[in-house]
Amino acid sequence: MSVREEIQTAINEWNNGLDNGDIERMVASCHPEVMTVNERQPVTTGTQAIRDKYNPRIAAAEITSGYDIEELQVYGDPAIVSGRFYGTMKMRDTGEVKTP
Repeated sequence: MSVREEIQTAINEWNNGLDNGDIERMVASCHPEVMTVNERQPVTTGTQAIRDKYNPRIAAAEITSGYDIEELQVYGDPAIVSGRFYGTMKMRDTGEVKTP
């Protein structure tokens, strides 16, 4: 399996956890010092920060998601991935559908 395929598999596992409301599945796909960078939001570092950031979202909405890798830079063991997240959030309280 190529590095790109390994990373895409981890991203898919994250999204499957997110879509199924399983924060521990999301966290299990990450390095303990994972960093996420979302548009107009502070950088999130570490698995507990991931729980803190995503648990309220999971509680508030039914989520469907995907991620397209746009750039991948590999530096030996570490890699930097950038891409585009897409999906929908159907708000549990109103039924409104949002696209992040």
